[in-house]
Amino acid sequence: MHVDIKKLGNIPDGGGHRVTGRATGEQNKKATTTARYRHGKPKIGSSYLHNAVDDHSRLAYSEILPDETKKPRSRSGHERTRSSPQPVSPSSES
Repeated sequence: MHVDIKKLGNIPDGGGHRVTGRATGEQNKKATTTARYRHGKPKIGSSYLHNAVDDHSRLAYSEILPDETKKPRSRSGHERTRSSPQPVSPSSES
């Protein structure tokens, strides 16, 4: 089992400055959240992409969580998928 966590910056509603231009991007950022730093800049924050890949079957599971240290909520979903019956190959059908 291989588990990896990737930190990704959140994109404001309406798009960021690279797509919409600097002025519109700043307006979108301000409209997305009411949370502010002490000096008034909006807190957009980041999310964490948790990935788990089974080495043998190559079965993958990914989930976006707000915290890097939280365990994925539905880890049992990965186990449930692993224990499901394997598909029948065409050569073994009668």
